Amino acid sequence: MLISSNPQYNRMNLTDEKFTNPTVPPTFAMVLRKHLEGSFLFKIEQVGNDRIVNFYFLTRNEYGDEEELVLSAEFMGRHSNIILYSKRTNKIIDLIKRIAPDKNRARLLLPKADYELPPLTDQENPFDLSLEEFNASVKDSDDLSTLSGLSGQTKK
Repeated sequence: MLISSNPQYNRMNLTDEKFTNPTVPPTFAMVLRKHLEGSFLFKIEQVGNDRIVNFYFLTRNEYGDEEELVLSAEFMGRHSNIILYSKRTNKIIDLIKRIAPDKNRARLLLPKADYELPPLTDQENPFDLSLEEFNASVKDSDDLSTLSGLSGQTKK
């Protein structure tokens, strides 16, 4: 699986391509190894109909206690990030892009900060609508961007 937080090429996909590992692993890769090696991935979910995918892991901490960790991949253009946090404490363990408080007023993106979802849109989730409600919404509007997951480019 390839997960990229690159501002222009943020994505997640399965691939058969083999990548060479750097001689010295990045700090975030070492943190992931430390916390997720030997863990059990038990759930993957998308947040609403948004561009956030959470991977839920069961692991054991340094005391041998079972702990649930979440690896959250947020695909939001230049605000894309990959964040590892504790489900129990809701504290960020580490993240691939640390953002200083003066650069992001919406939320604090540093280790040991509380994890918060990024500001989400107030668009309606089309999967929560009945077929009749969806059809009425599409028929009554020339702009499908009012529905979460659909853009103005979406064809009727």
